[in-house]
Amino acid sequence: MQSENGFILIEIICAVAILSITVLPIAGLFLQSTKSNIHSREITVSTLLAQDKIEELKSLPFNELAKKQGEFRDTLTVDDIIFHRTTKIYMKKPNLIKITVQVKGKGREVTLVTQKGFY
Repeated sequence: MQSENGFILIEIICAVAILSITVLPIAGLFLQSTKSNIHSREITVSTLLAQDKIEELKSLPFNELAKKQGEFRDTLTVDDIIFHRTTKIYMKKPNLIKITVQVKGKGREVTLVTQKGFY
């Protein structure tokens, strides 16, 4: 009876060791997945903020947009994340305007570029 109690203790220790060897890598995968989801969300929001600004500017008449040449900065907060947006508008040719919008979140940045012409 005494030897069986010691054997059961060894079995329990082995079972816990095997369980921890298999569970820890899976927990690491969950952590990595969560980080990837947060990063993807930040990129998606940055892209949407940049696209929103580009669409706003492209909807303006050419002459009105030409008057807004320069570099503009604004700060936006979405779900407690601060995004810095830089918009650059300049004449590339007398009938062509280049619009660049750059949005920076916590770590990554998204840059979208478009042009608007007057023909």
